Amino acid sequence: MNTSLPIKTRLDNPLSESDPINRNLPEYPSPKAQQIAAADRDQHHSFTPTTILSPRRQGSTFLAMKARNGIGAARWVVVPVIAIDIVCTLLGQPSSYWRHPALGTEANPFFAWFLYRGVFIFWSICYIAGVVLLTWILPRRLAAVALLSFILGHFFGASTWMLFRFGLGIAAPVIYGIAIASLLVSLGLNFERT
Repeated sequence: MNTSLPIKTRLDNPLSESDPINRNLPEYPSPKAQQIAAADRDQHHSFTPTTILSPRRQGSTFLAMKARNGIGAARWVVVPVIAIDIVCTLLGQPSSYWRHPALGTEANPFFAWFLYRGVFIFWSICYIAGVVLLTWILPRRLAAVALLSFILGHFFGASTWMLFRFGLGIAAPVIYGIAIASLLVSLGLNFERT
């Protein structure tokens, strides 16, 4: 009796052959490919995407962001990054701002409009909710681009306050950037070759 596995094996299928998801599963030559395919099969019914930047291709050498929790991880990071930028903006205002909002300081003209009218905090809450909602509505690749754009944009905004207004030096933005990157990776954003 031959106990060796064939070169190409089909995934174990606990569901019936009539199931359209499992019926058309391709055959994979290696155990690693079988593990990847099983993970993809398990995730097929959920809304969570399996990749952010590029689709998984067998034999591909593209660097992909594995995102079983990737977009969700970025959503958990974008909210505090925006909030830190908002707090830095409010802390960086001159004392005269609190009596006369038109005397505020903000380099971004869009946010300055709300700051000068004294509705910045209300606008900020609506803005954060809008960013999260937008990333739920957009297709996964656009959501990934949007999330990373918001994270990088607000990282830059808070870093300019830290560097120029608070005089914390270049170390503050560097440490802040490392903290954001560490948080993204710890929450499930992984880079691997696929």
